[in-house]
Amino acid sequence: MAVAEALPLYDPEALKNTVGDNPAMHQRLYAKYLPNAQEKTEQLRAAIAAGDAVAVGQIAHALKSSSRAIGAMRLGGCYERLERAGKAGDLALIQSS
Repeated sequence: MAVAEALPLYDPEALKNTVGDNPAMHQRLYAKYLPNAQEKTEQLRAAIAAGDAVAVGQIAHALKSSSRAIGAMRLGGCYERLERAGKAGDLALIQSS
């Protein structure tokens, strides 16, 4: 977890760097992020409960990318940890995360 904790909690420039300085576009992306993240988080919980490391890695990858795109850098770092554990098939690390 040390890597994720070393990241800034939020980077207000991240979305601007991704899609440019367009406040209307930023608002649309923020509005889409939350329901998508909630749905993916439920899928992630189900994959963890089922011990499906491959699915955990795939879902965590999507959450990592979207979180970082909107500037939630530390959250993206946590998802990166789960993604790596999933790809490695490390169920113990997945369960402890």
